[in-house]
Amino acid sequence: MLAPPSPSSTHDRGRSAIVQSNGSWSSSVTLNSGSNSLTAKVSDLAANPATSSAVIYTLSTTGPTLTENLAFDTGSSATDHITPMNALSGPAWPTPVVHFTIDGSRSPPP
Repeated sequence: MLAPPSPSSTHDRGRSAIVQSNGSWSSSVTLNSGSNSLTAKVSDLAANPATSSAVIYTLSTTGPTLTENLAFDTGSSATDHITPMNALSGPAWPTPVVHFTIDGSRSPPP
């Protein structure tokens, strides 16, 4: 029969977590931009080691790109940016909220 897990576990960067009486634990980690492979390692009181399967996290610190266009460019040319209709459109990532300014003021005002 295996002994219960030791009260703490240390990962390669020297961080440790205290295992609670219910077996749960948590720890903060610092992720690098891009792909990160995380594993947890623990040893029981008899020094039997165990390692979790790797979990891959991708940290992106680059914001989405956004472009806007007149929804209806009705001037003499399709690219002259003249229109009597005050509608904008453009592509963006799914589900964001797009805020924009007109002449330096937020529109619509908060």
